[in-house]
Amino acid sequence: MIAFALIALVASAALAAETSTQKDRFGIKELYPTGGKEWTSTWDNGVSRNFSGVDPKDPWFDADHGNASYKVDGTGQLKVSGSVPRMYIHDPQHTDGWTNVEMTVYAKRISDNGINWGGIVGLARTNHGTVGGRETDNLCDTRGIAARMRYDGKIDFEKETSHPSSSVVKSTQKWSGGLPKNTWIGYKYVVYDLLDGNVKLELWLDETDGANGGNWVKINEFIDNGNNFGAGGRACDSGINPAEKLTNSNNRPGSESGNPNATVYFRSDGVGSDGLIYKKMSVREIDPNGTFPPVVPPIVPPVDPPVIPPVTPRTLSSPFKYQFDSTSVLNQSDPDNNTNPYFWLRAGGKMTQANGVGATLQGPLAANDPLHVKFASSATTDFGDRPQNLFELVTRHLWENHSEIAWFRIVRDNLSDASTRKSSNGIFLISRFQNGDNGYYAGIRVDGQAVIKKKINGDYFTLASKKVFSGTYHHESNPSLLPKNTWIPLKLETRNVSNGVNLKLYIYNASTKKWEKKLETVDTGAGGLPHKTAGFDGFRTDFMDVQFKNYQIWK
Repeated sequence: MIAFALIALVASAALAAETSTQKDRFGIKELYPTGGKEWTSTWDNGVSRNFSGVDPKDPWFDADHGNASYKVDGTGQLKVSGSVPRMYIHDPQHTDGWTNVEMTVYAKRISDNGINWGGIVGLARTNHGTVGGRETDNLCDTRGIAARMRYDGKIDFEKETSHPSSSVVKSTQKWSGGLPKNTWIGYKYVVYDLLDGNVKLELWLDETDGANGGNWVKINEFIDNGNNFGAGGRACDSGINPAEKLTNSNNRPGSESGNPNATVYFRSDGVGSDGLIYKKMSVREIDPNGTFPPVVPPIVPPVDPPVIPPVTPRTLSSPFKYQFDSTSVLNQSDPDNNTNPYFWLRAGGKMTQANGVGATLQGPLAANDPLHVKFASSATTDFGDRPQNLFELVTRHLWENHSEIAWFRIVRDNLSDASTRKSSNGIFLISRFQNGDNGYYAGIRVDGQAVIKKKINGDYFTLASKKVFSGTYHHESNPSLLPKNTWIPLKLETRNVSNGVNLKLYIYNASTKKWEKKLETVDTGAGGLPHKTAGFDGFRTDFMDVQFKNYQIWK
């Protein structure tokens, strides 16, 4: 019965992966629901750069391994040159390791030495050369599991049992003439623990260059039961079984650091000058047995809305769902000069959107950028470098008793020296917005506090607060307790009640698949009368580069 249930569970997970419609910020299909932190490449941030170590614009991308050099074009591509490219992705502090993961990249083979085992290779469940010394130190931490699309056209799974020794399973010839050149190949490597403690490996291929999210086909899979992968191989230490299952637990026999899953990495070998190109790379922690969070059924506005006066509130049906699908830019403007039928950008300089994800400006502006010139006298914007330090997007329609949802992903903190950077900064939903001086704000602060606050006549009043993220905040040494590169879904409910306005703040728990209420309060007149009339909705972020998606409002 247990075996049958496990088979059914694996089949259910596979079906969910094959029928998923959820997409990442690049518009690429996600096979499994996100279950923790998430990293995406920043090669499209408009900043070209060359490096041979850690990416100067992304401390999580650590290429200070092997022997290679890297070029980022700023529009989304990474060009690789060198005999031993090794690109590690991990917490710069080496404290937050990876668990079950889905690793994604699109790669184009240009020129190389044709080393058979080179190619498009991802490796997980390892701490090789990350914590505790050189690549050849801590041999039990060098263990890991790779999925390979090799230059010789073969695909397989490889378990490194003690660097450089390894064992291979499920080897088959996929491309008779070798891995194709000058074409984009979509690669996904999925590794997760099953309920019986075994480890499932999956290799997926897309040959459409990501069209409509990609036509992902599973081309290899294997279940490691601790006896069938690595048996007879070289052990990393006396008494250690080389076939040991490499689970997501930190209690791995033999691990020298106690952090055996500190990193994942991509690798190849014998790459020529600009001989391998990557794009749309991401790593996500997944919940292989979960489901994607439910969303409000789409309705939204007419495809071709009628022309309306810029400041006239627009009446929309409930529920309202905005997916940030169309590729476009919304510039900051006064309400009277705004022509977007759904939003106006009150602060932040510019909002971009594409493939289901909206974003603040990412990174610093060039000195000659018109927005830099416009904000050059503002200390809050780092004197024009980062107008996104104060970002506020407001709807064009009025809502009274309603709920709203938005998903936020903090890409990086902007550690400005401006005196306005405070512990009260964070990510917030906005409700009953009347003007810049009156409304409700609810969300999470960089000091780890969830908060509901009221703004009235320009002054803020905290209605409720509670610590929800652990750690000790410090303005300089630990300026934010909020997770990076992880989707954080927030929900705010606003309702009139007899004695004021009832407000409830929720955070979605990816583990339980439920919204968890963090705060509830009633504004009975803090600082003045409650905001009981309909107002605008929206959201705000402070001193960070942020992405957002799945914005919804319903009565």
